[in-house]
Amino acid sequence: MCTKPCRSLLLVLVVIAVSYGFAEEPPSMPPVPQPVHLEQRLIPNEVHFRHTPSPGRRFVSRTVREPDATGGIRDINYQCNLIGSVVATRNPADRKATLGVSQTPSFEQYLNTMSDVSVGDIIPVVRGIYRVHEIRPGPNGPLGSSANVTCQRLAAPPDGVKVTEDAVSFAFSAGTFDPRTEWGWDKTFKMVRFSATFVPAKNDQPAAVDIMAQERTGGKNELGGTEYKAVRSTVRVGDVLKLWIHSHKVVNIVPPDPAKQVIGWFELSIDPEPDNDKNAK
Repeated sequence: MCTKPCRSLLLVLVVIAVSYGFAEEPPSMPPVPQPVHLEQRLIPNEVHFRHTPSPGRRFVSRTVREPDATGGIRDINYQCNLIGSVVATRNPADRKATLGVSQTPSFEQYLNTMSDVSVGDIIPVVRGIYRVHEIRPGPNGPLGSSANVTCQRLAAPPDGVKVTEDAVSFAFSAGTFDPRTEWGWDKTFKMVRFSATFVPAKNDQPAAVDIMAQERTGGKNELGGTEYKAVRSTVRVGDVLKLWIHSHKVVNIVPPDPAKQVIGWFELSIDPEPDNDKNAK
């Protein structure tokens, strides 16, 4: 049983505890900084396409996991280029531009060319979907000019309009391919140049992509340079597209939709498929 001196001692201890704040809620710790979500870090809300006389300017990046046994990750950097010049028409809505998204430091690994885009068009840029907001011409000619195309990310794209995780996008080519002049080789993937034409769904056949690729024959041309041949193939979602020695699965096709200003594109998985001629188209 606690005596009077004991109770007095307890009272003193309580007073001391209250005076030092020990009887109150412990002070809150400062919040621990959380890492920025990968999607927020890699998909900016706005991208600019400008002339870049020298490569290397970083605009957009994505992080991929290495396919080897180490399981490490690495960043792939992309640059957004304005190809050609923008004509200063009286009506800004009539302006058109050709845009290119390429993997740095070389165009040979990945180049997605989007021809004759207008203000309002919906386009894919790496892992985001954007609408062309402004096309501003420059006064000083094609290279080094102040021409600029501004694109803003769409938070809610139209239904069915998407880009796929771990895939690369290729817009459909404009015009008709002519193998005599090589006009139309407007895309590049792993050093293979090709064109891509949308084939609408018909009867019981789903939408497809008609590919015309420039592949090496292994021989020499009459001038002693590398000899190429045109190889044509038609692929649908789920098919494996073979470009020279590279095989990748078609994971998505977004049809062009002029009413919604969707330019249309298809996507190949980043991860290569086993070299299987039975599956490749």
